Amino acid sequence: MRRVHFLWIGIALLVTALLVTLYETHEAVLPKATCVPCHGVTVFTEEIMDESRGAFTGPDACEPCHQYAYHRWTKSDHCRAMMGPAPSTIAGHFSADTVEYSYRDFHSAMILRDGKYFMIAPNKKGQPEEFPIHLALGIRDQQALLTKFPDGRYQILPTAYDIRNQTWFESSEGIVRTTHMLRPNEPFYWTNWKRTWNYDCFGCHLSGMEKNYDPETNTYNTKWRDLGIDCEACHGPGRAHARLRTVKKLWGGLVRDTTMLRLTSLSPRKQVETCGACHASKSTLALGYKPGDDWTEYYTLTLLDHDFIMPDGRYAGLIYDLIGFMQSPCYEKGGLTCITCHSGHADERSIELRHYEHQNDMCRPCHADKVENPQAHTFHPNDSPGSTCRNCHMQILPVSRMGIVDHTISIPTPENTVAFNSPNACQSENCHPNETPQWSIATLRRWHGPNRIDRWTRAQVLFKGKTLDPAGVPGLAAMLADTANNMIWRATAARMLGNIGDARAVPVLRANIDAHDPMLRWQVANALGNFVYDRRVFADLQSLLRRERHSQIRVAVASKLGYWWRRDLNLTPAEKEIARQTWEQYVRQMTTAHADDPIARNTLGMVYMRRGEFDKAIREFQISLRIEPGSSGVERNLADVYTAMNRYSEALPHNQRAVELEPDNPHLYDALSFTYLGLGRIADAEREAQRALRLDSRFAPGYVQMARIRHAQGNLAEAHRLLQKAVTLDARNVEAQYLLAKASQELRLRDQAVQAFVNVVALDEFSEFGYDAKNQLATMLPVGAPLPPPTATPAPERTAREGPMRPIDPHQLWPTVVYKSYAPRTTPEEVARIPEPGSFAASLDSGRAWMRLAENSRLSSATRKAYTDRSVATLSRIHRMAGLDRSKDVEVRKALGYALSVQAERVPPANAPALLARARSVLDGVDTTVFGRDAAAKASLGRSYYRLARAYNETRDYRNAIWAFERAAALVPNSFTEAISHFFVGTSYDRLGQRQEAVAAYQRSASNPHNSGRGLRCSLHGIKYPFRYFR
Repeated sequence: MRRVHFLWIGIALLVTALLVTLYETHEAVLPKATCVPCHGVTVFTEEIMDESRGAFTGPDACEPCHQYAYHRWTKSDHCRAMMGPAPSTIAGHFSADTVEYSYRDFHSAMILRDGKYFMIAPNKKGQPEEFPIHLALGIRDQQALLTKFPDGRYQILPTAYDIRNQTWFESSEGIVRTTHMLRPNEPFYWTNWKRTWNYDCFGCHLSGMEKNYDPETNTYNTKWRDLGIDCEACHGPGRAHARLRTVKKLWGGLVRDTTMLRLTSLSPRKQVETCGACHASKSTLALGYKPGDDWTEYYTLTLLDHDFIMPDGRYAGLIYDLIGFMQSPCYEKGGLTCITCHSGHADERSIELRHYEHQNDMCRPCHADKVENPQAHTFHPNDSPGSTCRNCHMQILPVSRMGIVDHTISIPTPENTVAFNSPNACQSENCHPNETPQWSIATLRRWHGPNRIDRWTRAQVLFKGKTLDPAGVPGLAAMLADTANNMIWRATAARMLGNIGDARAVPVLRANIDAHDPMLRWQVANALGNFVYDRRVFADLQSLLRRERHSQIRVAVASKLGYWWRRDLNLTPAEKEIARQTWEQYVRQMTTAHADDPIARNTLGMVYMRRGEFDKAIREFQISLRIEPGSSGVERNLADVYTAMNRYSEALPHNQRAVELEPDNPHLYDALSFTYLGLGRIADAEREAQRALRLDSRFAPGYVQMARIRHAQGNLAEAHRLLQKAVTLDARNVEAQYLLAKASQELRLRDQAVQAFVNVVALDEFSEFGYDAKNQLATMLPVGAPLPPPTATPAPERTAREGPMRPIDPHQLWPTVVYKSYAPRTTPEEVARIPEPGSFAASLDSGRAWMRLAENSRLSSATRKAYTDRSVATLSRIHRMAGLDRSKDVEVRKALGYALSVQAERVPPANAPALLARARSVLDGVDTTVFGRDAAAKASLGRSYYRLARAYNETRDYRNAIWAFERAAALVPNSFTEAISHFFVGTSYDRLGQRQEAVAAYQRSASNPHNSGRGLRCSLHGIKYPFRYFR
């Protein structure tokens, strides 16, 4: 036992020694990190995060053990990706005498004064101003210069230096794609947000940057770990590794260091993704990526549908190398990675290629036969440029004044040059520049046969996908279905199929919903999200969301399904938890990784609008406008959210500003007109609507707005004519079809109303217009009546329903909207079972039974009126029999008041007021003290008042309707009846022109937790649009 005791003491001492070594010994020898050895200049010490490096150490901590790699790295392009200004780092010519550069009407000057660098350039107002140079970006092809603004922004100055050609140039000459000189109000003008380094370029020219953007003040407090790309950017955090260095010296082989990542320990995919954190065109989803992490959780890769990529997958703009390299068969089948050819620590050779006797030796491991005797393969002399692998398979493409190497490592395909003007190596400057592509096609076919036909065919398919041509759907579907195809091609095919929106894509997309690769699965899920109105697709995506573990895919699918704003989905508790988690992640993503992106903040604001969180939507739109003040779209969105809150006076200046920014856009005049209409300024509303129509005489929304104006003026016939004109111009305008249906109802044009409602359902059955249209059809059409075929068909992206609309009974087609009052067709046996009036109880049951039959909408109007009359007669007789029995009196009053309300709807309009007055008198006479705590009895009376209110509405007595609806809501609190009563109070106030009271009622309805999904949508719609404009 004593020996065991001493053994445990020895182990404890060993562990203690290890901990002491870790936390004390190493800290004394860690060098202080600094950028000076790498860059040779003193840079901004306030921006360097010495005290907050956390698990990182900085590059100088690596030098004691890795001197050779460290000193090579200090000469690398990685190390010098960003530097402070100094004679050793500034590539362009500066002089105390001023170096001037002009392009068109742009003028700049470069000045060296007292060892400091300055540039004179046009400021935000276009006037010359001197700006100090704080940072230099790039060292190989070209160098951009940055100046720091007082708000913390680093702006990329407009004049850059072309290192290869030793000349200055203005950004519109090669960096920014434009056909004109940039103006101060454009996003890419050098002082604006698209040229803010903190926003767009921050992640790839230094290490460990934190933006620290404050949206409230629109300022930055940007910090970084190191200028340039340091060791830990590629190998991961190094503090634990540095601590173990001393431990390993003391304990030798007893300690194994697994804290530092060696790239060769990763799979080929993760190796190239580590480089792709910088060398890829991508969108950032989350911050904090470290080598070896799941790349798709942090980034989404730009695919082949981008404008900067040609149909054959090669670069037409500055798109970086990952997208090309991942198409390469050398990577996909041969396991080639970036570090096979390149050294991140630098090399004496150009572009930091690893050292080989001959360039072709890089290809020897897989292609030894071709390297040994290239002429047999190339038909060019062995020592000629035509026998160098890179010249044929990795052509240098002139992009943005830089020489970008084509990393698709493909074969020359001059057929694509003919079809798409894509460059090919045969016509390059160092091969056969004077020959035509047709000559190259004939020569290559003579040498190698038709072995390039697959590349030409694939480019044809991708071209159709890029141009959204439905003719490309079969080819794209085949590309996606073939599991032997490259993952990039398959992911691009899925994305293009979703963009085209043709229903023929649904089967192949559904078949690939469980693809193993997360990038492909993400694109498939996103594409299917454009077909969620297909119930099969909706169910597939719900199933995927329940089992998916990739957080970014979950966010995308939840958004596509509408989990964050749709109230009609009846989600399970587990699905509600998914909705909560994905929503929180989405908001976190948009407010961190995209905190300073005006487009992202605008998008988040629009989602908040759909959720009914208007105050948060306003905040997001305001942040977006702080970053990009000249956005007409965001001004319009801000106006829309104020309109939704009935704050027309606040919406007006934003609509006016939008029109000023984009005076040729008829949509903005239409929105301004609607705001004037909400303010009651009919003449101004008409003037702006007419301006929209003068800009575009075939602008259908303009005619819709004119119809609203005519309706507000009481000219219903002219409003109907204008809506017919709008539908003629654009049959797919859902709002025009819906309003045409409502106008037809008011004019008693039943057949036109039915046809327009059918068109609404065909165009967009799941919108608020579609829901109401389905409800209207269910009440307007008798049992067995077929639906007329739609005269308006949806756009191709809306045709994925299970076949065309069928002549089905609307009560069966839309069971979720059928009211409980619908009963089976009345049979003689049911009539016979109604008790004969006699005793009080039998007569009460008889009167109620006749009323239930009278509410069967499947009966003829005459039959229903006859049953109503019998119910009223029976209940009126026993009302006199109730006498002083308060409980009997209450029961008969509730039933009689209800029956009288129904009878008032089925008599000539002149007779209705007397019946309604009698019904009100009967219901007001109910002694509610007998109810006690009987909530069911109160609810029964509430339903009778609700029926009375509906009858008042039918007779257009809106004042009494408001009174009855409010009475019903008070009797049935915390219920759906309360919610729907408040909604109809709102519609009645709208019809009376009392908009403020209407909005208050809609808000009460929307905030009721017992409201239905459809009721909530209608209430939110009422908050945004006045009912009297029947929008």
